[in-house]
Amino acid sequence: MKHITSRQIALNGLIAGLYAVVTILTASFAYGNIQFRLAEALCLLVALEPTLTVGLTLGCLIANLFSTVSALDIIVGTAATLLACLLTRYIKNTWLLPLPTILCNMLMVGAMLSALYMPAGEFWKGLAIFGAEVGAISDRIGRGRHTTRHVELHPIEGGGYIADTPGFSSFETEQMDLVLARDLEYAFPEFAPYLGQCRFTGCAHVKEKGCAILAAVENGEIAKTRHESYVKLYESVKDLKEWELTKGGTR
Repeated sequence: MKHITSRQIALNGLIAGLYAVVTILTASFAYGNIQFRLAEALCLLVALEPTLTVGLTLGCLIANLFSTVSALDIIVGTAATLLACLLTRYIKNTWLLPLPTILCNMLMVGAMLSALYMPAGEFWKGLAIFGAEVGAISDRIGRGRHTTRHVELHPIEGGGYIADTPGFSSFETEQMDLVLARDLEYAFPEFAPYLGQCRFTGCAHVKEKGCAILAAVENGEIAKTRHESYVKLYESVKDLKEWELTKGGTR
């Protein structure tokens, strides 16, 4: 067995601590469903001192104990760093030294995250056809990240399709053209048979007594969800003035 010097032990301890500290201090992007670890750059040191494989693996293990993803991160993430270090030791071309670290983390950690966050079955389908991708919802903007790479139509109950196309992360119905509150009732065809039958003229069909629309909802003649959509739209336009719909008007 090759003798391990006190210098090597000290260096491994230093590197292990450095890896763990850097990762924990950059936890905002070092952990989670999309990971970027600055500390992985330390794996390049193995080309100069192969024994640092131990310190880097230990540092990764310690850092992964604080992972917010899953216990799998402790196993797979640490194994990825260990394998990257072992492969780096055999790279002779200086320019190719980062390659093992990039590939090991991309394939092993990427596959683990995709398996955790993608629906069952979709992971293997995506991995085989397009490669594993993660598109979680952003906490900052509340939207999904762009991961669609082809156009696909999904049939929906009652007829029609939903198109999944590249370039769209959200569908904002609230940004469509607005109408005045008094005209909104005409945008709901199922309201037509009951218009003009309310007890009071100018009924808003929201919560007024003697409202024919509300009575139809109670009797199941108009879907409750449709009326809820109407109420939501009504609340957004009830204070809208006619001049705000004209050219040059702003809201």
